[in-house]
Amino acid sequence: MSNSNCLEGMSCPECGYEERFKIIALTTATISDDGCEDHEDFEYDQHARCECCECGKVATVGVFRGEAPKLSFSEEPMAVLSTGHVTYDDSQAIPRLIRNGTINGAIREYGWLIHVESNDGDLPALNAILTAARERGFFWVLLDCDADFVDGLPVYDW
Repeated sequence: MSNSNCLEGMSCPECGYEERFKIIALTTATISDDGCEDHEDFEYDQHARCECCECGKVATVGVFRGEAPKLSFSEEPMAVLSTGHVTYDDSQAIPRLIRNGTINGAIREYGWLIHVESNDGDLPALNAILTAARERGFFWVLLDCDADFVDGLPVYDW
């Protein structure tokens, strides 16, 4: 690599180009209605978006410096509560309703993982749980026999 100044250690991971890159950077500029009058030094780090001016490859500055790309996962918050918040009859119905596709979820060894937008299978206790979780911004509910009870929800002893 020939870069030894601002682009030291950088080359396009796709085509090997080293001369120019479009990098999203932070700077302070004086801007009027006519456009940018001047700007001060700029800053960027290994997480900044970088585009090769030769082939158009887009990645982070870190990847252009040879770092392994970082995986980025979306997040969906999950409420965790006791299976004791559903009735015994519901506890027998939930696995069947998951298996036949009525409820969007998964059967676990000691409970169930259910999406809050799922059909509640006409089970009032499950409906109350899914509604409460959805209203609080959760995407998933994990009902587990070892989880804690949640104040404000009925508890069933089975």
